[in-house]
Parts: sequence; structure tokens; C-alpha cells
Amino acid sequence: MESACALLDLLGDDAKTVPVKQGAEARVYRAPLYTSAGTTHYVLLKHRFLKRYRHPALSAAITASRTTSEARTLVRCARAGVRVPRVEFVDETRGILGLEWIDGPSVRQWLGGIPEEGETQVAAENAPTDEEQLRVMDAVGTVLADMHCADVIHGDLTTSNMMLRPDGDSHQLVLIDFGLSSMSTFWEDKAVDLYVLEPSVPPRIGCICCTDKRIDA
Repeated sequence: MESACALLDLLGDDAKTVPVKQGAEARVYRAPLYTSAGTTHYVLLKHRFLKRYRHPALSAAITASRTTSEARTLVRCARAGVRVPRVEFVDETRGILGLEWIDGPSVRQWLGGIPEEGETQVAAENAPTDEEQLRVMDAVGTVLADMHCADVIHGDLTTSNMMLRPDGDSHQLVLIDFGLSSMSTFWEDKAVDLYVLEPSVPPRIGCICCTDKRIDA
């Protein structure tokens, strides 16, 4: 009970918690989790707020189901070797999911897409080269193959839901926002992910191809 109250207090603390984004399903915040050796570690709080147009009992059941389902999907992806945010804590009764905060731009932003709320435009001098873009797209294909081999369907697969975490002179591709994810063994369902992704990939990049080794897996 104390931890649940602490989460609610954190969500209501405007001095610490910064709103990042709001969708029809949930609000997303950035909040400090703890401080170690002078470094503050941040967490992403995803809060599925009360839907007043639904009966309270139905709303509570749907919120709990979707919150736990997203957490389980993230754990399943991590076990399959897919880079996703680490699950820090889950409070399904209040619809709060605490996830590792991922620093870095989205793939859409990195490729020069129009900035969304809270984003900045990538400077022309920092624009990725064609070789760098193709390298990232190859990483996208590999990560998606691993995810689909684990029978996970993302459900909202766009370049906005792919983050590039700095890793020395390169980047690590991290998939985010599994709120619409599901499980399926059907190739048709996995193909829908690619169909949704295709319009968000610049035409010059070309098609994303998985290797025969990944497909046979």
C-alpha cells in the first residue's frame, strides 16, 4: 500500500515528474527513480488513466489486463534477446507501469522526420549518412525477426516506436510502446507489423529484408 501511494504521489509531483506524451490509452511521464553515486536514474511511468465513459468495474478489469499484458510481453521480448525497456515495477490495479528510461532519439527523428511534441529537429550537419541509415535498417530487420520468432506482434510498429540508445560510436536499437501488442504464431499477423511499418520508412532506404537464417528460425 505504501509503495502504491508513493507512485501516486510521484505522478502528482510536478516538480519531479515531467509529462512526456499523452495518448488515448495512457499518459507517459519521466520521473526520478533513485540517485546513486551522484547520478539520478530516471524511469518512464506509463499511467493508464480512468476512462469515465466505461463502467468502473469494466474499466478496472481492462486496465489491469492491458498493464500486465504489456509487462509480460516486454519480459518475453527480453528473454528472446530483443532490446526493450527493462520493467522496473507494475501496479496493475492503478494501471501504472514503470519502465527503464531510454535516452536517445527515435529512428524517425534520427532519419530527419518532422519533430513531434517535445522533440528537436536533427541538425543538417548531424544527419546520418546513407551507410549509417542502411546499418540501422539492417538492425531493424534483425530485431523484428527476433521479435516475430518469439511470436510477439507489436501492434504499432513505426519508426517512432524505435529508439536509438547511444553505445560508444554507434547505437543500440530499442523497441518501445508495446501497449497494443499481442501473441500470435500466424505469419499473416506478423506481416501486418511490416505493413504498418512500411509507410514510416523513407523510400530511399528501400525494403527491410530479413535473412534466410532468421526466417527459417
